[in-house]
Amino acid sequence: MSVRAFELVPIIDRLVQGKKSKTQISVVECWETCLWIGTTDGFIVYYLLEPGESPTGKLTYRCGLQNQQHLGTQKPVEKIQVMPWHRKLAVLVDGRLMLLQMDTLNLVEDFKIMKTVLGFCRNETHNLGSTDRFELTILRKKGLYNYEMAGNVLGPYKGGGLRDLEDPDFKDISAMARDRCWLCIAQRGQYAMIDLRTGSRLDLFPYDPHHALPIIKRVGASEFLLSVWAEGLTMGMFVTAAGNTSRPPLQWVEPPHQLGYRFPYVLGLCGQSGMVLVTVHSVLDQMVKQSVSFEEGHEITDTNAQLYVSSPNSVALLANVSFDTQIGELLDEKPPRVAEALALADVTYGKNDGELDAEEFERQRKKLLSVQRRAGFAYLSMGKVSDGLDLLAASNTDPREVLVLFPGLLPASSSYDKLTHSDHGLSDITSLVSGERELRAAYASLAKFLFVMRDGHIPRQWRPDIDTSLAQVLAAVDADKLLKLVMGSNLISVDDVVDKLQSHNRYHALATLYFQHGAHRPALDTWRRLTKGEVQDKQFPGVGVVVDRLKQITDTELIYLHAPWVVEKDPAAVAIFTRKHEGQELFKSDEVLEFLRPYGDARMAYLEFLVFEADSKNERFHTQLALFYLDQVMRRKLEVENKRQTVGTADETAYETARCKLRTMLQTSSLYRVDLLLDRVKESDLHAECAILYGKMGQHDRALNLLVHRLRDHTAAEAYCAENTKHMDRQTTQQIYLTLLRVYLAPSADAADSADYTQYAIGLLNSHLADLNLVEVLKLVPENWGMGVLDQFLRRSIRTNLHDHRTKQIWKSLARQDNLVTKHEFYSKTQRALAITEDTRCHKCARPLGESAFAWFPNGTIVHKSCCKNPRVCPVSGKGFD
Repeated sequence: MSVRAFELVPIIDRLVQGKKSKTQISVVECWETCLWIGTTDGFIVYYLLEPGESPTGKLTYRCGLQNQQHLGTQKPVEKIQVMPWHRKLAVLVDGRLMLLQMDTLNLVEDFKIMKTVLGFCRNETHNLGSTDRFELTILRKKGLYNYEMAGNVLGPYKGGGLRDLEDPDFKDISAMARDRCWLCIAQRGQYAMIDLRTGSRLDLFPYDPHHALPIIKRVGASEFLLSVWAEGLTMGMFVTAAGNTSRPPLQWVEPPHQLGYRFPYVLGLCGQSGMVLVTVHSVLDQMVKQSVSFEEGHEITDTNAQLYVSSPNSVALLANVSFDTQIGELLDEKPPRVAEALALADVTYGKNDGELDAEEFERQRKKLLSVQRRAGFAYLSMGKVSDGLDLLAASNTDPREVLVLFPGLLPASSSYDKLTHSDHGLSDITSLVSGERELRAAYASLAKFLFVMRDGHIPRQWRPDIDTSLAQVLAAVDADKLLKLVMGSNLISVDDVVDKLQSHNRYHALATLYFQHGAHRPALDTWRRLTKGEVQDKQFPGVGVVVDRLKQITDTELIYLHAPWVVEKDPAAVAIFTRKHEGQELFKSDEVLEFLRPYGDARMAYLEFLVFEADSKNERFHTQLALFYLDQVMRRKLEVENKRQTVGTADETAYETARCKLRTMLQTSSLYRVDLLLDRVKESDLHAECAILYGKMGQHDRALNLLVHRLRDHTAAEAYCAENTKHMDRQTTQQIYLTLLRVYLAPSADAADSADYTQYAIGLLNSHLADLNLVEVLKLVPENWGMGVLDQFLRRSIRTNLHDHRTKQIWKSLARQDNLVTKHEFYSKTQRALAITEDTRCHKCARPLGESAFAWFPNGTIVHKSCCKNPRVCPVSGKGFD
């Protein structure tokens, strides 16, 4: 897949005029607008380039000859290395390394030509134009030597840390490249990595020189590209200084004999004669992006961000096509090559290596966002909606540009002008998507996109259009997310979404949206229709949500308007009447009870709130609730009896639960009208409840008679005593337990009850729970009871009475002692005399006391009685006295 990454711009069409001339180009070096050419017959030629532009807008160069110098040999110039900061050229010819002035091409006088040089390479980490020392590694017959250019002197390296490696075997090195302390070499069919600090060697890949020339190209920090022939193909292997492969390999059908590199492209010069191809691979995906023909090309030169290709007689510039242009052309192709454009944009604009200032970094960021935006719309044009929307979200594209592509989504109230803002050429995404399933997926992707945008930092004026459109999309694809949207903070235009929500039966979401925007009446009307089944919505959770909403409003008229259907559906909805607003009751209890009269269960629930939660002391509320409980018990009892008559058995759980509530109410409350309830209860067989009411009236004998003789439940009778003696004095407690003993021992008035309760009476006497008066008990027990029966009771009673007697004696003695101390203090204080004369003055107001009433404090302070506000606190010193 082609990419126009480079353009071939002729620089020198022919080095030497005349057909008989044998001078040819052997090597090329460049720096900015300077171009040096080494020839096959020992010349160095210096040109100055002047860029221009053709009438068609293409880049052109005019080439001006500045100087030329013969190097004293007819042998070809093998290599030229510019040192621009030092204004020097290092030139290798016929085994000799020369140092020339960059402009005049004269030999540097202080430099002695170095002989027996087989090759050299520079440390490519250093910028050629920096003030750093220029470092070279020189290959001679005796080994490898490190040199540096310091000032105007090229001499042995003195920076420390690097070693010269003297070994005659190194003379077989056929290619080498250096980065910092790492020297990558090709020698005798083997690539290797040498650490110039230690001299250690790491073998990398073998190569076959008979099929492909060994080529080493430094492409990054401690990263090299090696040419390796394998199975009929030439591979470009990327390796690090540690010997690891850093990227997938490149492939050439025909072995290259020169390589150039300009990120992210590797250029290979393939072919030996005639028309040679410069193949351009991308290191991003390892694909061939471009092929450029160049007649008889034999060398690629890349220095100072420029690439030149040369033949024996001509030189051309491989001018970089700007990345903006490359990316634009990739996106303009049919179909667009979006993935390639994005990969190129990411490595071009998306990285910050710390060398960019804030302004440049922001400019690059905006370029990347622009590419992402174009790529997003390109994906949309291809029907790849999800991928396209992800890119548009990443580029912070105005979401309204997307919404106009989905017919009917942008609200009518929107101020967005499609003709002004849209430049992508798309009109309707839905026409590019085939099938209902794919269309639904497209809308789901749109919803995801809109959520991302509304959660980001977008202008507030975009929010109404985003929220309104999002609600319409979610109505069709995701009811749960729609409900979450309308329940939260939103700027949805309600009028623009009503029809869409109703058409998809999203009535609960519509009601919620109404409520969130303060339209309480249409919200409640919609919920009423849902509750009564007039419309359907699976998302509607029930009337409970309506209750929660009614609790949030203070319009009592509106609440009373909708309360009937709410409490009819759920009696617990009376909670809407139980809240306060700003510390004040919103509803009057009597009005609420009157309103709830037709709704029995709801009225009972409200009374329960008043009695148990609001802790009302109103006797009417307690009485009404107790009567409600009693009526509920009677209804449950009737249901059980009817069930027994029809099927023979009945579940009494509900009946027992109702009785338990009634008993709890009767036992815990003391504010209801006992006589009214007792008249109702006595007409039934609710003996336990009747016993509680007798107890409330103080008629413990009747209550206990019911429990013992009618219910025959001595456990309940003893529990009754325990409950009714809580917080009572000892005399009352003894009286109630004595009443139970009397009921146990007295014969029953009910002829049907002939049970003997003697054992319960004995158990009561011996129980540690019962507190019985010894004298009264002895009056009640039958004369035929022996001492063995009463032994335990008598022992405990006598011990208790003796303990009480001794305790009282102690209290008596303590009281007598306290009285004696008090009398002593009174006597001591009354023995002091106080003389009041005409000159005696009040210590508070300083006026004479005269015959006025006065107060005399233990600390000697004397004040008028009117000046003494607290008789226990001295008004002058503030000291308190008990």
